[in-house]
Amino acid sequence: MKVYEKDRVFQRATKVGWMAAQGSQITISGIDFAFCPVRRNKSLTIDVFEVSSGTLTASVPIDIVDIYICDTRDAAIEFYKDEIAPAVIFKINHFGIEKVKSAIEKLKKEMTSVFGERPEIVDLEEEAR
Repeated sequence: MKVYEKDRVFQRATKVGWMAAQGSQITISGIDFAFCPVRRNKSLTIDVFEVSSGTLTASVPIDIVDIYICDTRDAAIEFYKDEIAPAVIFKINHFGIEKVKSAIEKLKKEMTSVFGERPEIVDLEEEAR
């Protein structure tokens, strides 16, 4: 696993188009994934999606204790690597890397044809300027 050095604003594929999501990038099996905390009603999940296509790969609910444990970027990254990444690795191993890459390319083409090119991914430090 390789962790990108800065948090970023990614673009997730949704039924209504590209949607911005802030989080951390971790490369697993040569595929870049965004790990983004998302608040839904009163709960919090970590949505994991492939960076180039915005394909949702996993959505893992986390509890209040996990939120307090992840009080720094470094702690959050370790939590993602230890607790969330295994779900992604399981899917890659279960379906096979080629099938996963094929599904990513298919959705990327679908999103591009319906909603246009994915907006640029931006490092948070650059966005703050």
